[in-house]
Amino acid sequence: MKRRMIALLLALGLTAALCACGSSENASGSAASEPASAGSSLSSPSGGSSAAAADTAAGADQSTETGLLPTFPSSVKTEPSETKSNQEIEELIVQQYDIPKEDRASTRYFYNYADLNGDGTDEVIVAVMGPYTSGTGGDSGLILAQIDGKLVVNQALTLIRMPIIVSDQVTKGCRELICQSSGGGAESGYVRLVCSDGSYTRVSDGTPLDSLDGVSGTAILYTDAAAADAPVLTLG
Repeated sequence: MKRRMIALLLALGLTAALCACGSSENASGSAASEPASAGSSLSSPSGGSSAAAADTAAGADQSTETGLLPTFPSSVKTEPSETKSNQEIEELIVQQYDIPKEDRASTRYFYNYADLNGDGTDEVIVAVMGPYTSGTGGDSGLILAQIDGKLVVNQALTLIRMPIIVSDQVTKGCRELICQSSGGGAESGYVRLVCSDGSYTRVSDGTPLDSLDGVSGTAILYTDAAAADAPVLTLG
């Protein structure tokens, strides 16, 4: 009888030990699986996309706020674009590019005054950005002349980028222009435009400059178009 009791007690003790061991392993396995589950959740496609989208949005906001403007030699002064809308300029832009009414609100323009030919009357240099006027190679531009108190289009430019340096160097009676040329497969750099017979060289045909050393003048349209505080002048 005693032997049966001892055997029964030993069997019960062994069963309890095995159950306790199994419970311990399950608890340990469950605790180990929690970090793995959490990690799996963070790296899931939806979670990862949200984080990437947040990072992209934050980067875009920072870029928009800070923007990038080139640094010029001290011999080149800078002049930001005008902040007051000009209806006469707007009408000429619409006429020049035949911009539909529905696209005018998404077309922005920037402008400055400069006397290019030394006659004492300022021309107006305009940069136009929008679906009808911009591409990977740059934006469109206009040089407007004042004749009898009215503005007229003297020349249309393509592939321009702000800012534009109005150089102190005069060639054939007009101040040279220096523009950045980049995008559209072209090698990035500055080019010199000279005026001949009343028209400036096309940006794509400009004379490349190794550097801006020795250049003096005024960088007009010195405005970061992507900045939050950029003037919002639209055709709409």
